[in-house]
Amino acid sequence: MHPRPDERHIRRSDVTLIAELMRADRPAKEFNIEGYPEERLMAILRDVRPEQCTLVPDAPDAFTSEEGWHLDNAQANLAHPAIAAIKALGARVILFIDPDRTVVPRVRRSGATGWKSTLALTPPRFVMAPMPRYCARSARRRRRPPTRVWW
Repeated sequence: MHPRPDERHIRRSDVTLIAELMRADRPAKEFNIEGYPEERLMAILRDVRPEQCTLVPDAPDAFTSEEGWHLDNAQANLAHPAIAAIKALGARVILFIDPDRTVVPRVRRSGATGWKSTLALTPPRFVMAPMPRYCARSARRRRRPPTRVWW
């Protein structure tokens, strides 16, 4: 779920309620919260302690996600502290990235657990390819099949 600041999709109170409803089934059924790394999101994460957090680079006032992380210096300075704080809560951190091979090594250096591509924005010329070996090893440790990614 993506609790946006304007609450047009889901309200803050809904997040808490859903976390409570899922309590008996977690961690077998994982709770994922998506959002921009700012204090409002961090407060939600501290409150409900999801199994996974997917970080998106869209500013809180953005209408929708239009691109993924590039992890240039400015974005890395924003993402790195948030990634460390989220991982300290015990959650995996996934970064929403564009289908750009040059970004993948930056994701690994960021400390994020993994990444997913902006599939809806992927041009048709891109094809499905397996995740890099370091992501596949991580997936095996979690006893899950490796995720696939679009290039």
